[in-house]
Amino acid sequence: LPSESALFGPTTGGCGLPLASRCFRGPEQTHVEPLQLMWLLAALATAISILCLTKPLVADPVLFRLCRLLCAMSLASTALGTVFFTHAVRTSPGRVEPCESRRSSYRTALTHAAAVTHDDANSRSWNWWGTKLPMMHQLAMEGPERSKYCNASRQCVPMFDHYCPFLRNSVGPGNYASFFVATLCGLL
Repeated sequence: LPSESALFGPTTGGCGLPLASRCFRGPEQTHVEPLQLMWLLAALATAISILCLTKPLVADPVLFRLCRLLCAMSLASTALGTVFFTHAVRTSPGRVEPCESRRSSYRTALTHAAAVTHDDANSRSWNWWGTKLPMMHQLAMEGPERSKYCNASRQCVPMFDHYCPFLRNSVGPGNYASFFVATLCGLL
């Protein structure tokens, strides 16, 4: 039987592995922490690669050298991907803090939107808010260009790309390069 935690529910993962997990809405939505799962998979890939490097799988020496080369590439890709995945998980994607100037711009935009008439709505004007900048209603502020409010992390992320459930983090300018390299290493 898995042990229970008061805050997070079961503390062992599938197959009885000692992985910390969080139970969000119910037992059907138990998620294993991404770093622990990544370290487990990296250890498994490393063990298989080392086994392939040390034991001859084929009798033909040319194929054996090719197999060793592929295993060495897999080992290097796993090591590099692990480092960059860890960096992408632990690095902030960037955050736009609410300040008084952004809040006053938001209030001005709301006032402008409230003053829009039916004739104004049918005109070719580009925005009811009177500004091209995104509105962050959850934070009651006007965000910078290309920013977006992330519902999962509950913050305004500049140049928001997406929320990655594998990282359990938003992908933005602060961790985009690490995310990209980790994804490429995962494809190899």
